[in-house]
Amino acid sequence: MVREEKAPFTNRIHIHDLVAVCIAAMEQGKSGELYNVSNGRPSTMILPAFPGHPRFPSRRESRRLDNRKMLDDLSVVLRYPDLETGLPCSLLS
Repeated sequence: MVREEKAPFTNRIHIHDLVAVCIAAMEQGKSGELYNVSNGRPSTMILPAFPGHPRFPSRRESRRLDNRKMLDDLSVVLRYPDLETGLPCSLLS
């Protein structure tokens, strides 16, 4: 497990939101534009342990993305704007 003080930042997005962003970019995005795609809430790799789910070692890359351009240009409203709402839905799929 990664120690909390050494935990790198990561960016997440639920698969349903990722698909919505991709569709919006195809329909509304300007040719050649790049978008940082994330839920806009960078957090560390420290997650609660789930019974019966093994922990895997993580890479040490650490990034905090700004998703304002994605939200403003593409008018996307995220269904799962944070880990707390997205994780339970991911586990049920």
